[in-house]
Amino acid sequence: MVSVLRCTRGSTQVCIFSNRLTNYLGTRITKVKSLQRTEIKSNDWSIGNYANSDICERLSKIDESASGYTPIDFVWAKDLSPQLFFDQYSRKGKPVVIRGALDHWPAISENKWSFEELLHRFKHVMFKVGEDDEGRKLRVKMKTFLDYMSNQQDDSPLYLFESGMDGATSSLRQDYTIPGYFPDDFLNLAGRENKPPHKWFCIGPKRSGTTVHRDPMGTAAWNAVTYGYKRWVLFEPQSDRILVKARRYRQKGEDDEAIHYFDFMLPRMRQANPSLKVYECIQGPGDLIFVPGQWWHGVLNLSDTVAVTHNYCGWDNFDDVYKRIARQRKLFCKRWVRNMKKYSPSLYARVCQLRKDPGQGKYVDCVSSSSSDSSSDTSDYSSSEEESDIDWHGVPRN
Repeated sequence: MVSVLRCTRGSTQVCIFSNRLTNYLGTRITKVKSLQRTEIKSNDWSIGNYANSDICERLSKIDESASGYTPIDFVWAKDLSPQLFFDQYSRKGKPVVIRGALDHWPAISENKWSFEELLHRFKHVMFKVGEDDEGRKLRVKMKTFLDYMSNQQDDSPLYLFESGMDGATSSLRQDYTIPGYFPDDFLNLAGRENKPPHKWFCIGPKRSGTTVHRDPMGTAAWNAVTYGYKRWVLFEPQSDRILVKARRYRQKGEDDEAIHYFDFMLPRMRQANPSLKVYECIQGPGDLIFVPGQWWHGVLNLSDTVAVTHNYCGWDNFDDVYKRIARQRKLFCKRWVRNMKKYSPSLYARVCQLRKDPGQGKYVDCVSSSSSDSSSDTSDYSSSEEESDIDWHGVPRN
């Protein structure tokens, strides 16, 4: 059993704000909340009174006798070499939690990501905490968000999810290193300008989270927690989308948010489908979880958390990523494949093998068709294909 009231790794977090929001901070947060969820009133964010319940403590205890429960492996980094990880987990598309792989990170060893230090470093820097109905980013200052987190009573709070880590937030990138288990990122060949967002710095208040989803374009992911606890649920790629999202099990008065999913919808769904495998685990401070490509997954923050996550394309998932990009983002794929041909013959050879497969005929267009085939993807395309635009980390050049 895990108690979310004790976070023993790294520095002890303390309340760093007063017990009430200032008028300015409260007004800004209220505005952001109203733009993110226009369908409800500001007061409705706490209508379930979860803040005064034992929900996080209760959900921190996974019932291993529940139907479909399937454990996720926990392995110490000292017992898992990169090659062994590739052979036993990433190549097989099997999730795993790795412990002890982050101890050298300044984010942990030097407490760079304690709330006090984050406030000191980024007090007036704007971070993304959501999007409005038009897809525009909603941002608040770090001091505003940490004050909100310290005082919030929301059932499903705002979640800081910053993808840039450049400009004013670039120093975050110096606080951690990509674990050696993930040496590849073939999407870097698309160029810095056009590569989709792939890394995020996250601060998740208790009760925040993400509902069940797949990561984009077939990419796999790793997520590392430096403070706090997360509850994960995962489902195998072949699991039915409608089933695992469990919206059919939502009842009147419940919302499509992580807190309601874990509290109500997931138990109902697994009871109605006892043969469905439900992979679950609690991720704590210093834990690194690997989520294979195309696995369905959802997360609930059982306490205030700090984490970083990356998506990537490597040898373990290249075929699937290529097929999906070729089908969904043709102009982006054209540039990517041209750069493979120029700079990475081994990757280009694999693309050619896929194109020769009779079953892959519909993917040929990303290389052979004209650029006028998909005008809607022009934002993904750049005429610049200079070698200097490419991040060579994780790219095979043979």
